[in-house]
Amino acid sequence: SSLFEDVESLVLQSLREFLHEIELSSPAFWTESEEIALQNIEKQLTDINRRLQRTYELLEDGVYSKETFLQRQSAISQDQTALLNTKHEIERKLHNKQTDIEAQKNSAPLIRHVLDVYPTLEDPKEQNLLLKQVIRRIDYHKTVRVYGKAKSDLHLTIHPKIAIPQTSNI
Repeated sequence: SSLFEDVESLVLQSLREFLHEIELSSPAFWTESEEIALQNIEKQLTDINRRLQRTYELLEDGVYSKETFLQRQSAISQDQTALLNTKHEIERKLHNKQTDIEAQKNSAPLIRHVLDVYPTLEDPKEQNLLLKQVIRRIDYHKTVRVYGKAKSDLHLTIHPKIAIPQTSNI
């Protein structure tokens, strides 16, 4: 096992690093691709509505037979439905990302509070309750038994209650 002070130090350092990541991250970048995609879909939907209107005009002018009109209308309607489904999916993803961004904004002050208050507490139970406000779980990894001044392979995996959205999905 490791010294409590070593584990405690790693937990607090991990929280500081997480807070730093939150403060440096760019929320606008996370939603930029979805916003651009929505703009493109809106343009395509406008074009589809024009095409649909044009089929009505061609039917009225006698250029399209009723059968041709129904075929064109069906094809255009299928395109429209596919675009609307895509639009709804992107709006859902955008909403989820915005919710994550809001959670992140709200968590930074809480993490800062935990880092400020933790050293002032002397009761381990109070310290633990304070950490549980921002940490879901901590995984303790150590494979080598260390004696004396030897270097430990102690590693902690901190699972905070909120996550920073990944930019790899963009």
